[in-house]
Amino acid sequence: MKAYSSVLVLGLALLMGYLVYTPIPEGMLDQWQYRLMTAGAKTAALAATLRTYIQPGDDDVYYRTISSLCDMVLPAADKKVQGSNVKAQYAEFEGVRVLVYTPLTERRGLAPGLVYYHGGGFGFASTKTNGRLTRYLAEQLDMVVISVDYRLAPAHPFPAAVEDSFTATKWFLDHAHEYGVDADRVVVSGDSAGGFLTAVIVQLVHDDPSLPEIKLQVLFYPWTQCFDFNTPSYQKYEVDFGETGMVAKPRMAEFVSAYLLGRFDKPFMKQLQKNEHVSAAFKQSKLYRAVFNHTIIRQHPGVPLTSLPSQQKIFQGGNDTLWEDIKDRLLDPRLSPLFRKDFKGLPAAFIATADLDSLRDDGIFYARLLAEAGVEVTLKNYLGAYHGIAAAGPITNIPTGVQMLNDSIEFIRDNV
Repeated sequence: MKAYSSVLVLGLALLMGYLVYTPIPEGMLDQWQYRLMTAGAKTAALAATLRTYIQPGDDDVYYRTISSLCDMVLPAADKKVQGSNVKAQYAEFEGVRVLVYTPLTERRGLAPGLVYYHGGGFGFASTKTNGRLTRYLAEQLDMVVISVDYRLAPAHPFPAAVEDSFTATKWFLDHAHEYGVDADRVVVSGDSAGGFLTAVIVQLVHDDPSLPEIKLQVLFYPWTQCFDFNTPSYQKYEVDFGETGMVAKPRMAEFVSAYLLGRFDKPFMKQLQKNEHVSAAFKQSKLYRAVFNHTIIRQHPGVPLTSLPSQQKIFQGGNDTLWEDIKDRLLDPRLSPLFRKDFKGLPAAFIATADLDSLRDDGIFYARLLAEAGVEVTLKNYLGAYHGIAAAGPITNIPTGVQMLNDSIEFIRDNV
């Protein structure tokens, strides 16, 4: 019995050590909040992994378990909040579930509105997971905010998330007046994968002559591409966090595999992490080399590593057979917003990147393409910040996360 107890205590100690420990790079801000967020993510991932052994063969069970655990510990997003200046209730826009925040104050005339797409790698999370973030935006902006519950991978792979997000956005633009919103002053916004959707939706709306233009786009640490997993920020993230970080290469490969293929394909995920899923010929193309120009990243503040591999090496190699199989999906404009031929006329943008984030360079690439086309861009790289900090900011009162949101709110107020 004594030996059993000792083993149990040792096991619990090791488990706690695993959950609590995480590398902390030099210069990271809000460290205890990061440890707390990482411990929660590890706990959810561990529980989800255990469930996959109970229900083998069901790829969807992993992300579904993570989403369920998130929902268990968070309050209902449509719950009445004492002292709040907005009310929240669920609705459906053309069959897509949305959470609608409506100001309680009476107003005259039409006002601006905002449509929000949550993050989660297209595989997990929901309007409830991001409820504190979207409520914060609605309260501070005192405007109607629509948060979209799009379908999730791998059960619903690409283009399900885009289709749902566009359907909900289009319906809202067509019926904005019913909510007291001026359809010509609608902002679209999202974090991480939601930033990916934001970049795609503004293009789809712009190309649809039946719809009014989106007024502004606001992206928090956006994921914008599935081609280059060896950008300087991916390399820096690997040095800082290894393969254990929330947006390390293995995690991102899982997201892409689930979203693109509708399953967790391990050989495919290994190819992704080495950039072998793209043919050598396409990597050498003028388009690819122009978009994924690492030189502009190396010149960007906050890239202290001087020993990163040369860009020439990154353009080499590739799997022609795999590329032929996936290129039509990968090059679909709804999955490749960075490859748009003409960015002119797209809405002004606020893009927030976190310096300790593997996706930092995705935001910088997008900002550069917009700016080169004459689009007004406000790009802010938050030193010491990490992925997920804006969504977690209002939950655990992370100063940098709240500041990121406040900066976006100021941008919206000044430009909407």
